Amino acid sequence: MWLISFFEFTPLYGHNSLKSVVIPDSVTEIGNGVFSDCKLLESVILSHNITAIPDNAFDGCLLLKDIKIPEAVISIGEKAFNSCASLSLIYLPDGLQTLGTRAFCDCSSLKSVTIPREVIRLEIFVFAGCNQLSRILLLGGPGVAEAYAFIGVTASVYYPQDNPWTMRESEHVDPDSFHVTWIPYSESYLVQYKLSASDPAIFKDYAFNGEKFIIENLHPTKANYRFLGWSRSSTSTTAQYRAGMSYTVSRNLIFYAVFEKITPPDAVTGLKAVPAGKGRVTLTWTASSGAEGYLIYGQKNGKYAYVGMTTQGTTYTDTKALYDDYNYYWVFPYVKDELGNMIPGSCTKYVYAKGILTAVTGLKASSVKGGVKLTWNEVTGAEGYLVYGIVAGKPYGYVGMTTKGTTFTDKTASSTEYNYYWVFPYFKDSNGKMVVGQTAKYTYGRSLK
Repeated sequence: MWLISFFEFTPLYGHNSLKSVVIPDSVTEIGNGVFSDCKLLESVILSHNITAIPDNAFDGCLLLKDIKIPEAVISIGEKAFNSCASLSLIYLPDGLQTLGTRAFCDCSSLKSVTIPREVIRLEIFVFAGCNQLSRILLLGGPGVAEAYAFIGVTASVYYPQDNPWTMRESEHVDPDSFHVTWIPYSESYLVQYKLSASDPAIFKDYAFNGEKFIIENLHPTKANYRFLGWSRSSTSTTAQYRAGMSYTVSRNLIFYAVFEKITPPDAVTGLKAVPAGKGRVTLTWTASSGAEGYLIYGQKNGKYAYVGMTTQGTTYTDTKALYDDYNYYWVFPYVKDELGNMIPGSCTKYVYAKGILTAVTGLKASSVKGGVKLTWNEVTGAEGYLVYGIVAGKPYGYVGMTTKGTTFTDKTASSTEYNYYWVFPYFKDSNGKMVVGQTAKYTYGRSLK
């Protein structure tokens, strides 16, 4: 998110990486065309202290869908929101006095708009091309709508029955290029949406007496909670209304957001840690129901810290594990709230392992003349292999080693009794110290005479 923190700034028109912006209250003025053609811009929070949206301010912001115009704004300039094709919801503040030519031209997602009382003139092309606009509520009057104001629009225009409006005609305007029905009403009421009784409205609109008012498609957020819908009671835990439902208006209305606290997921089960190579430990666990991902924390050299995370299943490999000491791990399942905050569950046990080489596979013993030949599969990262065993009735101990591949012949093996062998891969650290890996199940054999 971009933060504009200075009073005057260079216009950002055409800035193709800009997706969201916050203009702090220290800013009192923004320039003409400041965000023009920022085609990826989706969300804008404006300073509460600006009084005008200048000409071309958001012209061509095709993805802009979330903007709240401050109450202090008294004018919206020419083409201010021209071609904002994703803008479906807009609140115009009560103190607004003027709407410029083409202010909302080609806002093809806009469905409803309420014009404040002090706006008594709709300029040419102000809503031209708004082909989904079906409801226009005029609060003031008497007023005038210019001939080209509604080109391409099919809408019902509601006006105060005591303050009629005039629609200018022009011989240059095709009467079939727009279809508006003018409908008088007797009284209007304020409709507000709030997070709670003590919070200011997050969105406001007006509806006329007797109107079947459609609940707006708002989606407020609250840390650690999930939005369920709306209620007429500020203390309700059950949502009575959701976007798209209707309410017949007969007085001022307040809809309160209803949230459900998010329950963290249960702890994972079956947590295991196994060596997975030089400086690598692989963790596996059984999925926690409802988890969206997992956070991995660890303790290394006595320090507890974040290790990593995954959203791709129930396994994770730590590629920075210690190989000369044990690494301790905890895995926490999590879900996210609608702000993107992680809500982690618990971890009931830890596991530990060293980042050493994995055991050899395919270990076999073959009887050969004068000894026992051992073979195995190569281990990635191994610099050599140590062979230990119980040979010719002697105690378990070192037999030999090789750095020349994956075979070793023990020429001291007994031919009269079985000899038992274990093979350990190893690598050397920066000091030349041998770091020995795991071993597989033993194998056994006898020498041929």
